[in-house]
Amino acid sequence: NDCSPLDLDKEIAPYKITLRYSSMSHMLHKQGDCAPEITDRSVIEIFDDKKTRKRLAILGKPGSGKTVSLLQLLDHLLTKAEQDENAPLPIIFECSEWDGKDLPSWMAHQLDRRYELGEEVAQQLIHPRTLLPLFDGLDELLQKRQEAFVTQFNCLPKERPLVLCCRVKEYDALENELVLNNAVILQDISDEKLEGYLQDLGHTALWQLLQASDTDNRQGESLLQLARRPLFLNIMLTLEQDKRLTSNPKGESHQPPEDHLWQLYLAFCLEAAPPTEQQDKNEKRYRQYGKDDSLHWLGCLAKHMVAKQKVELRIEELQPSMLRGYWKFSLGYGAVVGAALAMILGMAGQPAMGLALGLAMMVILVLLGILPKWPNKILRSIVGGLASGLALGLAGGLVAGLVGGLVAG
Repeated sequence: NDCSPLDLDKEIAPYKITLRYSSMSHMLHKQGDCAPEITDRSVIEIFDDKKTRKRLAILGKPGSGKTVSLLQLLDHLLTKAEQDENAPLPIIFECSEWDGKDLPSWMAHQLDRRYELGEEVAQQLIHPRTLLPLFDGLDELLQKRQEAFVTQFNCLPKERPLVLCCRVKEYDALENELVLNNAVILQDISDEKLEGYLQDLGHTALWQLLQASDTDNRQGESLLQLARRPLFLNIMLTLEQDKRLTSNPKGESHQPPEDHLWQLYLAFCLEAAPPTEQQDKNEKRYRQYGKDDSLHWLGCLAKHMVAKQKVELRIEELQPSMLRGYWKFSLGYGAVVGAALAMILGMAGQPAMGLALGLAMMVILVLLGILPKWPNKILRSIVGGLASGLALGLAGGLVAGLVGGLVAG
C-alpha cells in the first residue's frame, strides 16, 4: 500500500525560511509576487540540490508524508555513509524529547541514551562533519517550547547539514523562522492521480466511495479529502481490503469522517487473530485478553504519553503507575506491608507501636502510588529522613534526609 509511486507533488517554499543572505527571489516570495514552484522531484533530489546545500525544512499537513520522506532521506544518507567513510552519519532526533538544553548537549545525551556510546564518544560524534541530524516532529512540542527550540536550532553552525520536519500550520504560527537554505511543502494527491492509482490497484469501489463522500459530507473533511494524504490513503486501502470501510462507510451520522476512519482502523488492529501452533506461550497468554482490556491499557499509555509529550515509549519506561486505578494496587500493597509490620512489632511486645507504624506505612505507600512526580520525591525524602533518624539519631537523620532529597531531585 505504499504511495511512493504517486510521485507526490511538493511546493518549493524558500519564503518559509530565513536565508543567511537575503536575495531578490526570496524577497519576491515574501511579497507573494512569484507563483509557487510545484515539482514532483523527490526530497532526496531537493536536499542534494545546490540551492538547498543540504539544509532543508520539510513541511506539510498531518499525514502528508513528512516522516516517510524523512525516512527515505535517511536511507539514502545511510547508503552514502556506508560507501564513503567521510560522509556524516544521519541520525533522527525526536523534537518531542527535547528537554530545554542546548541542542549539541541534548543530541549527545540522546546518542548516549539510545546507543550506550558513553558520554565522551557521544560528544565527539556531535561534530558537524561526523553527524547529520534529522529533526522530526517540531509540532509535537508546546508552542512556547517550539519558539525556544527554533532559537536553539538557529544557533547551530550555518554550514552544518541538517533537516527538520514540522506541520505547516504549527510552523506558520511560530514567531521566528528557521535559518536554512530551502523548504518544501508536501502537497495533497491530485484527484486525477488518486483515481488512476486506485484503478491500477483494482480498488475502483473505493474510488466510487470517495467520490460519493465528497458530495454528501457536511462535517469537516470528507473521506476524499482525507485520501489525498498518504497516511489516510494507506489506512483506507487496508480497511477496504478487509471490507470494513465499504461495509460501513459513514458510521454514525454525528461522527466526523476522520474519527470514524480511526475507529475502524483501531478495531481492525485489535481484531484477535486465530491462534496458531507457532505462537509461543507468551503470545498465547496475551490472546486471552479481550479488546476491552487492550483499549484500557492503550488508553492509559496514551494518557501518559500526552502528559509527557512523548511520541514513542520504550519498554523499559513501562511502570504500573501508568495504569488508571493504580491507587487500588497501592492501597492493597500498603495494607499487606502495614499488616506485616504491625504483626512483627506485636509479636515483639509492641502492639500499639506496630499498629501506628503499620497504618503509617500503608498511608505512605498509597501516597507514593498516586502523588505526582515532585510531591512523590519530597515524600520519599521525608520518609528516608525519618527512617535514618530512627537509626542514626536526629542529626544523622537530618543529614541523610537532606542528601536523599538532593539525590532524588
